[in-house]
Amino acid sequence: TGHSLGGALTNIFCFFASTEERFTRNGPVQAIAFAGPYCGGHSFADAFRHQERHKKLQFVRVTNDKDMVPRLPANFGVGRRGPRWRHVGVGVTMPKVPWIGKWKPLMHYYGKEKSWIGSTIHAYKRNFVIHTPWLRPWTISRMHTLFEIQDRLMYGEMQKNPGGDFKLLNQTMDELYKGLEENDFEKLKGMRTKQRFV
Repeated sequence: TGHSLGGALTNIFCFFASTEERFTRNGPVQAIAFAGPYCGGHSFADAFRHQERHKKLQFVRVTNDKDMVPRLPANFGVGRRGPRWRHVGVGVTMPKVPWIGKWKPLMHYYGKEKSWIGSTIHAYKRNFVIHTPWLRPWTISRMHTLFEIQDRLMYGEMQKNPGGDFKLLNQTMDELYKGLEENDFEKLKGMRTKQRFV
């Protein structure tokens, strides 16, 4: 596991470790990264998904909503398959702890892009420009801390109901990837097509 730059290194190391039989002999390489930036493009993402499909790699990346670091470097350049940078694995986005009401995390799988236009729209909607709290710049550094992730995870743990909105978060990585395999690595099992914050 790792945070920020450590999250990026976790991403890269777990991929290369999954290509070595000595690391995958007893099961897939499993890793969780927190708030890591982009690490590679479409070719890297294709190779990463290949390892996931062959049960050599399981990867979850956790980010805070409004944290700009996981959206760096700027993903404005567009190539033949859409924006040049791609995230991989299972993504968990933790929204801000509300004053009133409740929330749930957004979980999704960074699968193969459906089309050039869809990939471009997806990347622009998740670009750092949109997710930077411009009206409250003093919160930029706070959004990227492990303390903030911990606060949000603890709030979610206290608010969860058995079998409720946190069902996917209560699964092991093996269970998550089994559900992905059953859905041909298109989406997480038990997940609606689009999950939004409550």
